[in-house]
Parts: sequence; structure tokens; C-alpha cells
Amino acid sequence: MSATPDADLLIAGAGPAALALARACVERDLSVICVDPDPARPWPNNYGCWLDELTPLGLDPYVQRRWDAARITLDAERRHLIERPYVLLDNGALKAHLSAGVQLHQGRAASAEVEGDLARLRLADGGALTGRLIVDATGHRAALVERPASPPPGFQTAYGVVADIQASTQATPANQSVVDLMDFSPLSGGPPDAPLTFLYGLPLGPGRAFLEETVLVGRPAVGAEALSQILDQRLADRGLTVTAVHEVERCWIPMGSALPARGEIFAYGGAASMVQPATGYMMTHSLRMAPVVAEAIQRRVAEGRPSAEISAGAWAALWPRRRRRAWQMYRFGMEVLLHLPPADVRDFFHGFFQLPAARWQAYMAGTASVGEISAIMMQVFTRVPAPLKARLMGQSFTGHGARMWGTLLGG
Repeated sequence: MSATPDADLLIAGAGPAALALARACVERDLSVICVDPDPARPWPNNYGCWLDELTPLGLDPYVQRRWDAARITLDAERRHLIERPYVLLDNGALKAHLSAGVQLHQGRAASAEVEGDLARLRLADGGALTGRLIVDATGHRAALVERPASPPPGFQTAYGVVADIQASTQATPANQSVVDLMDFSPLSGGPPDAPLTFLYGLPLGPGRAFLEETVLVGRPAVGAEALSQILDQRLADRGLTVTAVHEVERCWIPMGSALPARGEIFAYGGAASMVQPATGYMMTHSLRMAPVVAEAIQRRVAEGRPSAEISAGAWAALWPRRRRRAWQMYRFGMEVLLHLPPADVRDFFHGFFQLPAARWQAYMAGTASVGEISAIMMQVFTRVPAPLKARLMGQSFTGHGARMWGTLLGG
């Protein structure tokens, strides 16, 4: 090595994905610097997940609130109660845990380059840091790596509030032990061409809740203003009035973006298109994959490999062929949902949540294999009405269907 690097890893970003990878690398005796414009800033989003996905990662202590079950509401007649504990993460405690042993550097990543066995991260203020590997974990608008523009992504957008709420005398009292994971109930008002959205609701005690109106996937993206208006109508339909707003959350999540190419700069988290293309889930996926990627990085650093080879090894650990093939199938599922009318989406999810719990849970988590995804698709197909069967068959012969088959047969 021509010079001593500032750290083994330089990670641009200090969000959950960045710090998950940083912590996993520190646990393997690698030195890590995370560069972020405001590394002390609290994470702005509320992160909910299934407790049984968090427990194997040893992260149970970083739960802020727990509920006993989750509810899916499709319409007045079709509801699914999922008796599976759901939790809200304690962002501050989790961030402190993941930051342990990580050097946080305030700055903005501007560019990166590799010079043999050293990688150099240039900062917007003119400074620079060197390391054995540079990781872009700056989120969906990746700062250091480029992703192909095609195929185009879909967008999951959401507008939510943590609010004090008052119920009318006719409103049904909220069950404090159950979350509304997806409430697709038709709205009583609004334009006929309004996008299909669902309410994601977390009861936070008597008179307070986190309430978020979400587009599962849309193209183009549906803006926060439109979602705010839909949320107002949703709450009015429920007989609820907001009396005070404590937090506002806005989400914009590209889904199904093309994977970054294998290159000298490694990408992780949103910058690496790690969002599950059919659900928008990424939090537990990035936590789960961090040790796998860190192990590949540590092994190549110990072997004295040059920076480009370390990056290639990390990419191969994150995106083995089986996962790339599965991601293409998930992306096909996203495209199917994009092109279904609202009634068909409700029929689709009714069939989906009738599957054995292990099947739909693996699909939503992004852990299902290609064979499992194929079986899930077939099982859903057998459960939906005939008109929807015809539409699903038609989607198999579109451009995104052809891409999926191409990936499965040769990608």
C-alpha cells in the first residue's frame, strides 16, 4: 500500500443502512468512518417491522413500542387479522447502538476515485479521506454510484402525522394492541381518478396515533399534498378529528430501480436498490444483510486485496445470482400491481393473505427463493377471480414479463 489509509472503510451516509454495515464491519475489527452532512441528526422516519424478523438480529432491546397483531382491511367484508407481533423501532437507541465504534465525520461526499489499493473520498469542502473501500450509502438519490435509467422505477410515497385525535361518538374505539398495516377501505369522497392508497396506522396510546396514507406503488409518484387530502378524508370517514400534530413524515421511495453495476465504489441500502421491489420494505433487509457483506469485506481486506477487488467481493455477497433472479421476480410483481385497477388490487391481496403465513411472510420480507416466489405467484393465481386471472396472464407477455423470463432463463 502506497500510504496508510484513514480507515478501512469510508461510508458516505449515516442512515440505518449505512450504520448497520458500519457496525457489522467494526465487529469484525475493521475501522470505519461514516461521512454525513449532519451525523448527529435524528433519523426522521418511523420504522415499523415484525418482531420475529428483528429477534434473530439481536435487536429486540431497540424496540420503542410493541403490538400483538396487525390488520389488513380490503373493504367492508374482507379483513385479515395477523396475530404476529409488530414493533416500532426506537430510532435513537438503535442509532446509538449501531454507531458504537464508528467514527462519524461531518461533511458531504462529493466524489470518489480508486488509485490502486487505496480509495479516495473527496468532500464538498475540499478535504479528502482515504480508505480500503468506499461505500455509497447516501440513500435513493445515490451520491457516488450511478444506476441504469432503465427499467424505470415505481414509487412508494406516503404522508403521515403523529397526532392527537378525537373520535366522534359514532367512531369505533381504537384497539391499542392492533396496528392497521394496510387499510384499503374505499373512501366516501374524493375524485374518481384518485390513486389507490391505504392507511398505515399505529395506535400510540389513548388519543394519539401515527397515521400515514400510502401509495403502495405508483408511476409517476403521487405527491404529499394529494396524500394529505386523502388522509383527511380517511380520518373523516372514521369519525376522527386531528386536534394537534406533533410530527409530519413524508416518504419517497423508488422501487424496482436497476441494480448498480459491479464497480470500484460499493453501494448499500437505498443507493443499492435494496428496497424490496414489490413491497417497499428495506429496513430489516439492510440489517440482515450487513453481516453477510461485512464478512466478505473483512476477508478481502485481510488478504490485502486492492480496493476494486474488495468492492467486487462485497457486491457478489450482496447480489449473488439467486438474489438477482428473485429481485427480478419481485419487480415483476411490482409491475403487475402498477397496472391493476383498485378492485383487482383488493382481490389480489385477498388471495395473497389467504396463503400459508410462512409463504406470504417470506415474500414480503424479500427472503423467498425463486422457487418459492414462483409457488407463491401460482397459489395467488388460483385464489383470485377469473377476470383478474386473465389480467395476470396478460402481464406475463408484456415487456417487464419478458425481462423476468430472460433473467430466470439466463440472467
